[in-house]
Amino acid sequence: MPLTLQPGVANSDGAGRIGRMNLLQGQDASCPHCGETINLTLDLSVSEQSYIEDCPVCCKPMMVSYTAVDGEVAEFSVESAE
Repeated sequence: MPLTLQPGVANSDGAGRIGRMNLLQGQDASCPHCGETINLTLDLSVSEQSYIEDCPVCCKPMMVSYTAVDGEVAEFSVESAE
């Protein structure tokens, strides 16, 4: 029988076990430009990621970088992308 993936359900862990894991997580951060606290949604199914996202308050670009280990944020940073 084929495996059907559903949001919030992790793939097999390599030992044939399938567990529930929330792979999207909200992360509070401060904009490096305006200082406002914003909430970013991180996709923890990706172990390492860097991308540019505009601040929803001042619209200036920010470089968001993070690493995830076992579905948890291990490192997280937000810096100016200008």
